[in-house]
Amino acid sequence: MRLLALDTSGKAVSVAVAEDGRICARFWIEHGRTHAEALMPCVEATLTGLGAEAGDFDAYAAVTGPGSFTGLRIGVAAVKAMAYASGVGTVGVSTLETLAWNLRFREGALLCPIMDARNRKVYAAVYRAARGGSFCAEAAPAGGSGVVDGGGDEPVCLVGAEAVGVDELAERLRALLAENPELSGVLFNGDAARAYLEFFRGARAGLSCACADERDLLQDASSAAQIACRRAARGELTPPALLVPEYLHPGYAARAPGAL
Repeated sequence: MRLLALDTSGKAVSVAVAEDGRICARFWIEHGRTHAEALMPCVEATLTGLGAEAGDFDAYAAVTGPGSFTGLRIGVAAVKAMAYASGVGTVGVSTLETLAWNLRFREGALLCPIMDARNRKVYAAVYRAARGGSFCAEAAPAGGSGVVDGGGDEPVCLVGAEAVGVDELAERLRALLAENPELSGVLFNGDAARAYLEFFRGARAGLSCACADERDLLQDASSAAQIACRRAARGELTPPALLVPEYLHPGYAARAPGAL
């Protein structure tokens, strides 16, 4: 299974190629150009480095949201076009799932990817690693991780993706920690993690928590490619016509010009 994945959900554009779950090429760039300007040159650079062409893949994957409305539409449209031209299927991967995948070996904590949704709301989901392990929030400064790598496999989703206020999210996380006493804290990543870390640590929220380190903080097409390879191998493919962005904010999406 050879698969090309695109992530245009955030400020950066990233492209990854995976073969049977192994990443064999990755291109990531963040600069002042729009996603519409940057995406296809990134794809071309990745393919040139591999000596491949756009039609050389068994499936194509897009990060479908939440995230930038315009960015998501651009990435999904590009994947649909390549899949149509090649006559193959697609895989849509949640942005929050790719963020949780970054933390899949971080054991002993709730994994909570959060993305800014404005007005003290975040796009969030809650996961845990497949097996328990060690976590030390006290040893983790703001912006650092108190979690050490361990075993584990795919992260297990406990609470699905939604737009939620940070106060309500704190309540849910406290309840989940109470239900799972073997877990000693919460590990955040995503573009809102650093902005809200002190809130979640503060007296009002009262959580034992830490922020993922730089390499695991933001979404990346390589995580999407690995997730998508597993799904494609199980036959979980979507016809290109049915691949759509997942905005999580229907009111905003309906007002976005050119929404799919």
